[in-house]
Amino acid sequence: MTTRSAARPSPKGAPGGVAGAGRQAERDALWQALVARDVADEIVVHPDATIALQDAFGEGPGVLLISGTGSMALGRSPTGVVARCGGWGPVFGDEGGGAWISRRALGIVAAAADGREVKHTGDGIMASFVSAAAAIRCATQIQRALAKHQQEHGERSVKVRIGAAAGEPVEREHDLFGATVQLAARLCSHAQPEQILVSNVVAELCLGKGLPFKDLGDVSVRGFNRPIRVHAVEWSGTK
Repeated sequence: MTTRSAARPSPKGAPGGVAGAGRQAERDALWQALVARDVADEIVVHPDATIALQDAFGEGPGVLLISGTGSMALGRSPTGVVARCGGWGPVFGDEGGGAWISRRALGIVAAAADGREVKHTGDGIMASFVSAAAAIRCATQIQRALAKHQQEHGERSVKVRIGAAAGEPVEREHDLFGATVQLAARLCSHAQPEQILVSNVVAELCLGKGLPFKDLGDVSVRGFNRPIRVHAVEWSGTK
């Protein structure tokens, strides 16, 4: 508990640099809480990175790089334009950061669906499954959970692309290689956010399993001489 003597005047201004205040909604909530406590005549709330940038470069140009449990770069150009770039955690080995936690969560989901996490791929993961149906059910669960999260949290939404192929990859030192792995990666790159794209073999192996697909026809994929028959999983209506 803190108290303040009535005889002591409020300071004229109180700047606040707070982690997690990068979104307007959070800044507004914190500002209202501070105003209600009458901590100063004027209150200004900024993200902690903004305060750090100001402290490092004043009003001049510069780039601030922060790496830890969450990473980002914040810079100001010679003309005063401020830009922010985030999501570099995978590059810096950002254990404990949002990207790392998200990949670990995806790995746990894969394991629960009879799969195993093979490796991290920068901003994603590679996983293998005992069956095509298990892979598609896992992908569907991920997309449905993220869609629910978006409905509940709005601007905090996370969207992923998923690609799947079936075959016999080459396994070496707990890693997977070969055309099957390459095709899955290409399908993932070709997919739109929130989309699951699979090869024709995967769709055929899932026949009779209650997993709906939409045939997208033949698609030219980099690294393959002939077009690949591609299907999209219609996950929004599956249970």
